[in-house]
Amino acid sequence: MRSLQATLLAGLALLVSSWCYQPQPKADKDDALNELQNQVNEMLPGILSLTGIQEREPVKTALLTRTELGRFFETNLKVEYPNEELKKRGRCFALIGLLPQGYDLENGFMTLLKEQAGAVYDPRSKTLIGLSDLPSEQRRNVNDRMILSHELTHALQNRVIDIVEESETALKNIDYEYALRAVLEGMASSVMIAYAQNLSLGNLPDLQVFWRSQLSRAGGTLGGTPPYVTEYLMSPYAEGGAFIQAWQKGNPDKTMNDLLKRIPASSEQVLHFEKYAGGDEPTDFDLSRMHKTLPGHWKLFYANTLGEFELLELFQIHKETETNAPALAAGWDGCKFEAYEEKNGDLILLGSSVWDSEEDAEEFRDGFIKVLAESRSNGDYEVVRTKARVNFLIGPADESLRTAILESECQGDTEEQE
Repeated sequence: MRSLQATLLAGLALLVSSWCYQPQPKADKDDALNELQNQVNEMLPGILSLTGIQEREPVKTALLTRTELGRFFETNLKVEYPNEELKKRGRCFALIGLLPQGYDLENGFMTLLKEQAGAVYDPRSKTLIGLSDLPSEQRRNVNDRMILSHELTHALQNRVIDIVEESETALKNIDYEYALRAVLEGMASSVMIAYAQNLSLGNLPDLQVFWRSQLSRAGGTLGGTPPYVTEYLMSPYAEGGAFIQAWQKGNPDKTMNDLLKRIPASSEQVLHFEKYAGGDEPTDFDLSRMHKTLPGHWKLFYANTLGEFELLELFQIHKETETNAPALAAGWDGCKFEAYEEKNGDLILLGSSVWDSEEDAEEFRDGFIKVLAESRSNGDYEVVRTKARVNFLIGPADESLRTAILESECQGDTEEQE
């Protein structure tokens, strides 16, 4: 048996980095598929036992070549994120300083996905997919206990919740998207390690510490990938793993089947388990007063949320705020934004955030201004606080328009809080 550290290092390399190999003669596909199906059937009882999820149907398997798997990822990404979702999200994140100007988020995700290898579970077809164009011995090394146990956990999760449906809902709420991924990946990585090392889930090491230490050893980023994208991929394993371990400690008589029936509502609940345990839900509000002030030639481009995770990453990647980023993002209670586009392609982004206290709101405001001053040298932004609410506007709007938009929202905040 490999050491625990060796097992986890192998998992990190296969799950968040590329797997390199030399092209090999194509193996007999029928034999390869039978081999994969036999592996799945043999492993399934152990995965069921770890998760507590009840078996209802066999897990289907299929094989694709390396090239076919790359095309699968390319097609699947556009299905998962339709209507240029990632391109729009990327432009908005660049406005607030979370991504570099001009970074193509869709292409970045595509490149990283196509570098993955081994096996992947497709929740749409409910099929576990492996690689076919490898010699038998190399295929067994790739489709080993680590990777298959991870993907089998996803297959079982899909029996409790509809992963496709939940993911489609999450498109409109980036913050919930993080929470969903943290539960799915944190759970799958926990089971993966427990199964591969024949451990109980209660005897695993601190997963957050381990994954963070391995990312640090790997250089902190994936081949020059922007820090936010690295964290988007890594945090569901590290912080998601920590959440899973906290949930198990607080619910010793329950199974992961029970957890999937109450997924965290926000990244705040993942990052601070006590918020989840205490039922601290995000505050809901809309931005109608702000966007009604916009002239008619500005058309809605994109709208979504920013959770504590996004704000934490925003503060961590800027020099003026990196040292106290957790404090600046703490106290989050909700944040929404809307982006509007003018005919010439200019974007303006307006948003509002709610905080647990006026002190939290003031800390966020001060930190956000520092971030914008660093990332937007032309000063085309405004950030104002009214009690525990912070409103902001970023982009090429003249001063009178910025003032009108923000004052309209601030007036509503005052009315609501009095």
